[in-house]
Amino acid sequence: MDALVYLRVSTEDQAEKGYSITAQREEGVNKAVELGCNPENIHIFSDEGVSGAVLERPQLMAALDMLKRGAEGTQYFICYDSSRLSRNAAHQLIIIDQIKKSNAKLIFIKNNYQDDAEGRFQLTVMAAVDEYERARLKLRTEMGKRAKAAQHKLTHNPGLYGYDFDPLTDKLVINEENGNNLKRIFSMFTEEHMSPAEIAERLNASEVPSPRMKQWSRVTIRRILSNPSYLGKLFIRRYDTRDYRLNRYKTKDQKSKVKERPQSEWIPVEIPQLIDRVVWDKAQNILKITSRICKRTEKGQFLLMPYLKCGICGSLMSGKKIESDERTYRYYICTNKYKDSKEERCQASLLRAEHLEKQVWEYVSRRIVYSAEQEVDFKKILDEYIKENIYNMKNIIRKKEKAKKEKERILTLFQKGYINEYDMKKKLETVDKKITELNDTAETENKFMIAFEEKLKDHWEKEKLPYIIKEILSGLEIEEKKHILGLLISEVTVTDDVVRIKGRL
Repeated sequence: MDALVYLRVSTEDQAEKGYSITAQREEGVNKAVELGCNPENIHIFSDEGVSGAVLERPQLMAALDMLKRGAEGTQYFICYDSSRLSRNAAHQLIIIDQIKKSNAKLIFIKNNYQDDAEGRFQLTVMAAVDEYERARLKLRTEMGKRAKAAQHKLTHNPGLYGYDFDPLTDKLVINEENGNNLKRIFSMFTEEHMSPAEIAERLNASEVPSPRMKQWSRVTIRRILSNPSYLGKLFIRRYDTRDYRLNRYKTKDQKSKVKERPQSEWIPVEIPQLIDRVVWDKAQNILKITSRICKRTEKGQFLLMPYLKCGICGSLMSGKKIESDERTYRYYICTNKYKDSKEERCQASLLRAEHLEKQVWEYVSRRIVYSAEQEVDFKKILDEYIKENIYNMKNIIRKKEKAKKEKERILTLFQKGYINEYDMKKKLETVDKKITELNDTAETENKFMIAFEEKLKDHWEKEKLPYIIKEILSGLEIEEKKHILGLLISEVTVTDDVVRIKGRL
């Protein structure tokens, strides 16, 4: 004779009522033995730190799945009380029906439950009380956090890299080692002109511990570089994260999103400043440029899109194609030119893209050739391009491996009966499509890299380097030109008759 013992505890339950897993297990096993079950035939299923408001808890689903698969010897489903089973009345009835279909008897250790109309009514009332208590506890916790935030104290450890959280004062203090690493990251980005991927690679090579004690990644570096808290002010109650931590137990349609609260609800907390304002602003300007490089607009046919600013109002300029007389013309337009308010509109003229791009590219090319004449090693610039392609290929391989693991996970879910055949095929189609796109991207990246290697192999050993470089520059495609400009310039400011270029020329 078998018995299933289901245990559950969430953080607030353990803190408020002492529903520890150990206590539940002990009483559950004792109850099973009392009912005549041998200890070796008692199966324990335990969900730790999971809210009773969630239906699809991993261990609960596993227990119900064991019953569904026809464990004929399983006569009892034992639970400490009805609130451990669920805090939602509708969910409780669904679970009870699943247990009943499997011919197992539901036993609550602390409740005298009978599976009849009266028993179900009592259960519904108790579930309503549980839901009320949960809402009251949530409100009390929320009010406590608001009171602490109003005193400009942190309500929790924000996990901000470079600092340690002092629970006695509810404040952040600088971690000397991580603080120095943080300053080093900003220095590598703004002074050494390293990309986030290169910074991550160097930190990993130096065995510098990351915030989560894993490998540094490009995403982590960008997140640190764009975090304004390092200027000395941290905003709490900025985001509404209620129920977000329960997303791993929900379907895609049911998942909660992190929402930004209105700015009037944010509460500033002063913390020690780690990064100087000048360094911070410089980093944000570089990030703005690189983000525009990555943004695909007008099929990438505008060479200066990431760098171009209006010389009249200082706004960014974007590319636009205009059809006229069965011909297509390309223009750069100030983004401030078409605002709703006519008084605020910029008066800058539309600029023909071909003329401006030719002017800038010829100037940059002349400077590159001049550098070669001064015996500056231009090969290093082209090597940077190849290095970037190698990084992209490694990233594609990593994403393909992740997609393959996702396929294995979907097949496992299907085999265990968590998803039906239709859902399985639908999910597999999505993953296969992603793998195909990654293969196409890898093929394109490979072609670019081979082309550059061939140019180096064919031309670099010739005698007159400046002429060779000039020949290479004149034959580059627009994407290749963008890569060259990305290494050399940071901003192009233009009015009707003046073009100013800033960069490392």
